Amino acid sequence: MSFADGGFVVLNPVGEVGRQRAQEKLSPRLSSLATKRLGLLDDGFSGSDIYFKEIERLLREGSPDLVTRHWVKEILSRPAPQSLVEEVASQSDAVIVGLCA
Repeated sequence: MSFADGGFVVLNPVGEVGRQRAQEKLSPRLSSLATKRLGLLDDGFSGSDIYFKEIERLLREGSPDLVTRHWVKEILSRPAPQSLVEEVASQSDAVIVGLCA
């Protein structure tokens, strides 16, 4: 931004944090995928079904008894509804959320 008198203002591009976020804990890592239920949450982009089928194929090579279930968000540009998140979480031991943009 410049001024008529030739001066200017220097802006700092570093954002200011209004409040500290609570430290979120990660779920413990699974020791194995054997006999586990893996949820695949698809954002719905065109071609994402191909991406998820390949992920599933690769994971099943190492864990043939892996059980998978595939969900697709209704609106790809919005977050998954809380009800869908809860359904996926309740029926899965682990979840892969795909942003296939």
